[in-house]
Amino acid sequence: MVRLLLLLFVIAVCLVVAPVGRPTVQTATVTPPPVPTILTCDALPSNEQFAILARTDPVAMMQASLSRYSCQIRGYTCTMQKQERLGGKLGPDEVIRIAFRDDPFAVLMKWERGAGLATATLFARGDNNGNLKVRSFIGLNTDTDPTGRMARQSSRFSITDFGIYRGTLRSHRVWSASRDRGELKVTFAGTKVVPACGNRLCHVIVRTCNNPELDNFRLDEPDLRKATDYPLESLGKVTLMYDAETWLQVGTEILRPDGSLLATYYFRDIVLNPKFDPQQFHPSALSKK
Repeated sequence: MVRLLLLLFVIAVCLVVAPVGRPTVQTATVTPPPVPTILTCDALPSNEQFAILARTDPVAMMQASLSRYSCQIRGYTCTMQKQERLGGKLGPDEVIRIAFRDDPFAVLMKWERGAGLATATLFARGDNNGNLKVRSFIGLNTDTDPTGRMARQSSRFSITDFGIYRGTLRSHRVWSASRDRGELKVTFAGTKVVPACGNRLCHVIVRTCNNPELDNFRLDEPDLRKATDYPLESLGKVTLMYDAETWLQVGTEILRPDGSLLATYYFRDIVLNPKFDPQQFHPSALSKK
């Protein structure tokens, strides 16, 4: 009887973690999203000029952030702390250890706090038939479509778009479009130490939306979803935190139009351009401590 109950439990977990519908091999591509004009490495502003842009021209500040990243960064390890509201329900506060490589694109996540059924995930472009590999809390590894229904129910953004660079790119695209429409409302909230970002000194900027807006799950989706179709997920105010030294977007706080929390994302303990072990993004890494 004990063995039968254990077997039924394992089957139930597999059904929850596995993709919904007929099992198929999905190929997810990490499509380079539209990018702003990237400054050459010798044309980057100074730290002082970057601080002025934070106060006066946040879109140009984001362009500088993206440009410096392109010049200097190839990957990193960090701790990410996030909390998201999905389907109207605010999820747990999650703390995740991250290893990220830009090219070829790969990201390994291991939960230290707030894990659900999955305790670790791995997505590496060109591997595993384009699938996301998920390790469950009972030690089973399962493959699932990183842009499919299960993924969309588990996160506000696709893991194929993970990363500080792509987060800044998403911000730049939305903020620059709002500026071009003459609707960009931004307040510079100061340069201050942010505890959630590892006590880093950050330039903090706040955008208030004229009307409720909605993020897309994937960057390569050409049109923004309509907030009226997803009122529980719409946003009304966005606060961004840019590290004054590295220029990285290390903090994001998003509120709904009614002022309640929609999501927070913080990056800390960032180590830039680490030398990764050859097996860092191999499936065997999912089970390593």
